[in-house]
Amino acid sequence: MSEWVLTGFGRGLSTLRSAAVYREAMHQRHLNHGTTWHPNDSPTSSTCRARRPTRTEQMLRVHVDGWIRGKGDAPQNVPGGLPPVDDVRETNRAVVDVSLPELSRLVAAWSLKNGQAVPGPWAGPQAVREALGASGCLDFLALDRPGLLGWLVPLGLWPGGMPASGDVDALGLTASDLDRAEAADAGRDDTRRRRRTELPFGGCTFDTATDELKALVEAVAESADEAFLSSRAAPVRLSDLARPGGGGGGGGGRGGPRQYRGSKPSQEQTAAIGLAGEALAYRWLQRHYPETTPDSWVSANRTFLLGGHPGDDLRGYDFEIARRHETLFFEVKSTTTDEHAFDIGESELRAARTAPKRRYRILFIEALLQPAHRRLLVLPNPLEAASAAAYAQVNQGMRLRFEPP
Repeated sequence: MSEWVLTGFGRGLSTLRSAAVYREAMHQRHLNHGTTWHPNDSPTSSTCRARRPTRTEQMLRVHVDGWIRGKGDAPQNVPGGLPPVDDVRETNRAVVDVSLPELSRLVAAWSLKNGQAVPGPWAGPQAVREALGASGCLDFLALDRPGLLGWLVPLGLWPGGMPASGDVDALGLTASDLDRAEAADAGRDDTRRRRRTELPFGGCTFDTATDELKALVEAVAESADEAFLSSRAAPVRLSDLARPGGGGGGGGGRGGPRQYRGSKPSQEQTAAIGLAGEALAYRWLQRHYPETTPDSWVSANRTFLLGGHPGDDLRGYDFEIARRHETLFFEVKSTTTDEHAFDIGESELRAARTAPKRRYRILFIEALLQPAHRRLLVLPNPLEAASAAAYAQVNQGMRLRFEPP
C-alpha cells in the first residue's frame, strides 16, 4: 500500500473514527498471510521479509493498533467483522455514481459564487472517482453521501473553505447560482471539445469537428509549393539502424524531435492530419505520375474530397497507381513533428508483405502543418529484406523508427 494511501487513511481516521475498520480490513485483506509481523518491524524491512513462521493474532493487533495510535486515534473493535469487500465496493461505487454529478454541480456553483477556480479534479467527475478508488476508501465500509463527503475532505479533494455539505442552503447557494454554474460548465465543455478537435494552420485555427475541416484540408493542399512537389519520387536510401553509428535515439536528425504543435494530437486531430496528408500526397502523385486519376485514391478518405466509390482502408495502402508495366502502392504517413517514426497497422503489414518487390512504398510527410519545415520522403517497404534493417520497432506495438539520409 503506497505512502500516499496510508497518509490519506491517516487523515481520514480522525474524521471518521474508522480505526477499527482499517484494522479489520488490514487483517482480512491486505496482509501477507505467510509472514509474521513483529511490533518493531516495518512492512518493508528485511527482518519482516526474512521471518516466515505463522503469524499470531496478537502480533497483528499490536502492529496495527500501534500504527493507528501513531495517527492520533484509538483502536476500536468492529462487532461481527466486515462484509465481503466486493459487496462493499459495489455499494460504494453506486453511491459515488449517484452523488458525484450533484456534488460536482455544487462545487462548480460554490466556486463561481466565491470567486474561486473549480478545483482540477472536479473539471471532470471521473478524476474524483479515480482518486477515491486509488485511496482505498471505497473498500472497507459502506458509505452514504455524508460518509463520502467525510472522505473527500481529508483526501484533499474538497475545495478549501467550502463547507463539507451537499445541502444547497448550507452552502449559501440559490437557484440562480446553480443556473450560472451550469452555463459556465457548458462553456467549459465546449472549450474542452475544441481542444481535442482544433488544429492551427496558416495563422488560422480550424475546428475539425465542423465544416471547417474541409477548409483546413483544402488550405493544406493549396500550400504545396514547388519545393514540396519536386520532392524525389525514388525511395530514399536509409541508414541501417542495426549498424554501429547508423541510428540515433529515435528523433530527427537535426537535434531531436521538435513538436511543432503542442502536445500529442487527439484521436480527432490525428484523423484530420491523416486526411490532410493524403490530400497533399495526391497533389504530389499527380505531379510525378501522370497515370494518377481520382480512382487511384483508394482509401476511405477519398470520399471527403472526391466522392464516388467509398474506398477501403482494409487494402493497407492509400493510393494505387497503375502504370504500363507495374502497379505502385503508396501508404501515406503524416506527422506534425520532425520525428522520424510512424505507426503501421495490420492491414498495412499484410499489404507490405504480399506486394511485389519494390512496389509498396511509404509516403512520409514530416511537419505537415508547417510548410516552412515540411518535407516528403518516399520510404522503402519496411518488410523487404533489403530495407528491414533500416527500421527499428519503437515499442510493443507496431511503431517504426528510421533515420533519413
